[in-house]
Amino acid sequence: DADIDLRSKLLAWKTLYCPEAIGWHIRGGSTKKHSFKWRFLNYRNRYLMMIKNDSFINIILDLPQLFLYEAGMFFSMLIQFQLIPVIFSVLILYPKFLRKRRQLQRRRKISNWELRKYFD
Repeated sequence: DADIDLRSKLLAWKTLYCPEAIGWHIRGGSTKKHSFKWRFLNYRNRYLMMIKNDSFINIILDLPQLFLYEAGMFFSMLIQFQLIPVIFSVLILYPKFLRKRRQLQRRRKISNWELRKYFD
């Protein structure tokens, strides 16, 4: 998962590629791709992951690319009537994810610039 990968990079953990590994979604995460709930959680968790793990400076530096991607997502969410619920959910969870962010920042081992190298 992207969140676990990003947090492991922030903590400077070493990762290995293992093509034989098999991942199982206990709650059927990969089989419910077309459900309203799956799309809602996918959109919402993307924003919460950025709030929790990425630095504000990196988000600002990435705004041009984010804007292009988000423009398409915005219209998709608007058509599917998910934009308002996602916005409210992110706003409600924002304080909780800021606390998680502060906890992670205290343990962080790499700089914002080192993190950017993973995404270039």
